[in-house]
Amino acid sequence: MLHSGPRTDSLSEVCSGIRLGRIHEKRRRVSMDRTRWVSIWIVVGLALGVFATSAPFVTAAEQDEPVESLPGVTVSAERIYPVPGAATTRLTDEDVEEALGKDVGDVLKGPAAPGVTGLRRGGINLDPVIRGLREDRINVMINGMKQWGAGPFRMDPPTSLIDATSLGSIEVIRGPYTVTRGPSTLAGAINLVTKEPEFHETWALRPSLASQFSAGNWLGWTVRPILAGGNDRVAFRVQGGFRDYGDYESGNGTTIQSQFTNRSVVSDVLVKTAPNQRLRLSFSIDSDRDAFFQGLPLTAEIDDAYMGSATYQFLELSPLIERLELTAYYTHIHHVMSNAGKPTLSSFVTEFPLDSATVGGRLQANLRLFGGLLSVGGDYYRLLRTGTLTNRHPTTGAVMQVFNAWPSGLIQDGGVFAELQRALNPRWRLVVGARVDFVNADAKPDSATTTLWQAVNGNADPSQTETNVSANARLIYSPVPTLDLFVGVGRAVRTADTVERFFRGPSPGVANAGPGIIFTVGNPGLDPEQSLEVDAGMKGSLGALTFEGSFFWSHIDDFILRTLGTSPAGVMPPAPGSTIRVHRNINNAQLLGGDFLFSYQLTPHLALIGSFQYVRGENENQSKPLPEIPPLDTTWGFRYERVAEHFGSRPRLWLQPMIRGVQAQKRIDPAAGEVATAGFVTVNLSTGIEWPSGYRLALNVDNLLDLNYREHLTPFTPNFSGTASLASRQVFEPGRVIIIGVQGPIPGWD
Repeated sequence: MLHSGPRTDSLSEVCSGIRLGRIHEKRRRVSMDRTRWVSIWIVVGLALGVFATSAPFVTAAEQDEPVESLPGVTVSAERIYPVPGAATTRLTDEDVEEALGKDVGDVLKGPAAPGVTGLRRGGINLDPVIRGLREDRINVMINGMKQWGAGPFRMDPPTSLIDATSLGSIEVIRGPYTVTRGPSTLAGAINLVTKEPEFHETWALRPSLASQFSAGNWLGWTVRPILAGGNDRVAFRVQGGFRDYGDYESGNGTTIQSQFTNRSVVSDVLVKTAPNQRLRLSFSIDSDRDAFFQGLPLTAEIDDAYMGSATYQFLELSPLIERLELTAYYTHIHHVMSNAGKPTLSSFVTEFPLDSATVGGRLQANLRLFGGLLSVGGDYYRLLRTGTLTNRHPTTGAVMQVFNAWPSGLIQDGGVFAELQRALNPRWRLVVGARVDFVNADAKPDSATTTLWQAVNGNADPSQTETNVSANARLIYSPVPTLDLFVGVGRAVRTADTVERFFRGPSPGVANAGPGIIFTVGNPGLDPEQSLEVDAGMKGSLGALTFEGSFFWSHIDDFILRTLGTSPAGVMPPAPGSTIRVHRNINNAQLLGGDFLFSYQLTPHLALIGSFQYVRGENENQSKPLPEIPPLDTTWGFRYERVAEHFGSRPRLWLQPMIRGVQAQKRIDPAAGEVATAGFVTVNLSTGIEWPSGYRLALNVDNLLDLNYREHLTPFTPNFSGTASLASRQVFEPGRVIIIGVQGPIPGWD
């Protein structure tokens, strides 16, 4: 930010203050057994025991003692927020902890991130959607580095690769305004920033424990041990996690396949190598086991994600060089799917192992030039995906079918970028940025894949090269120090991903056509999508009113439409004349809408809060709606928060009832297998108490009225029989769920 220090701090404080709610076992039983219940109560009992024996003995005197620690070091290579002149939202670690979500997608689905919703396929790993666009149209980063999952059916979207509670912040940028963070994307960016280790003047060790218990229509539990410490030169933080959840029941008592277990470790080390130099090393493991998805024909037996990164930063090298940053990272994911627990198991046994490997890096220098701050640099990633699907006879084990589903699909992207932030005068600022990406895509298909690509697409050459140019400009006007009004225009170019280009094999069916499993055929000749977007919005506060958001219009050429087609004759599989899923470029797609977040302080302790998001998508090429666009979604409620002055330890109390209303979605594309969805209204409640020493007790009730409803983007249960009705295959959201969270430091280590 280039405006004066006081103005920047004031606006940052205002915006950060917007807070809306802080298979190996093939025959595993669907419901929780007695052993799981015993485990639940042991863990909850231990957590409550630590909490009960520690929190009451925190005295006021102890609270007033200064903490011997140094301020946290900001490693800006890992952050993209704030982005001046764009619709942005930053969820703090307090927002994440108060949400008591099971994963990042679950947290983002709440009202604190307007314009963002989530797509549910099962009980874990909701897939984020920004302004009606999803998957690779969103640039998902972990500590500033672009990530992908391994599964073609999005059982492990990149937001699922790390435990949400290990995050210090979640940064959301809506629109094509992040040229310095990898290839530009149409919808925007989500950056997951892990909690920074804290330096201490003398050696310190700070263990803590957190636990979470879910009851009502969804039974499950979480336990997270945390160990942090260090001295004035080296700091570290390690967090473990274990989650175990069963199937949930919808509001009408329908059991939805959603059970899963998860184990995770997230570790960070921060080193002061010199007075103006920093090194951060990060490593994490996230492992899912036996994750069931009601809306998919397969089960995730294994999903193991390994991520490592190193960031080195030089600060104030000279009057010219404000900052120099170097980052390298590697991610490997092993993902194994089967049809365990699915009706098809009696006909065939599916084995579908996949691997995804990403290696990348970036270099950025921030220079004091042209009367402002110029960021220049480059980045690179190499993504390789492989996977072979095998169907075997259920009794003899003989191979029935083999599909080279991901034939060593490779995408490499090297880009260079520049962005200038400049103050034109005390009230006006200008930001302009551009990047050029050099893309190479290739694969190693077998002859069956090549023949099918040629028959369906008229193109079988997997080798493609692209030179993609993206750019944007934003003008910001600040009539008062706490308010930004902005207008932005941006062009983004997105290369087709490996599913759209290369995938060949059985995949989930669609709601209104064909059986539960249909064949998907990639298109290696797809052109990159090109968008032109205009945003106009505001961010800041006026008196008691705090707000952020914008209106937008986006025009997309060569939009990659996932739709249905017919298998050609002379190629098997799939059977000639059968329904298949194909990918096509269309000339003209348009989206327009708006997303806003409001807070109005009625009294010093009571605020009216609300959010609103709406997007309308149109396939102008075929004069019909774009498929899978979420309907109008709005949330309103109150937040009461105060410090209990009469208690010696002065805990913070909060109470937040919210009402969410979602409009029916009748603008659909039946040709893409889409059906209409009814509207609904739900009530949620969040409350809790937190002591200054770090102890916290939180209670959330989701879907308080136990409503039975379905989100528009949630897929239907696959039509395995081929004759089941749509009504019988709806996947409803969980009914009433009561979540209790407890956390705090382990005593005796101060």
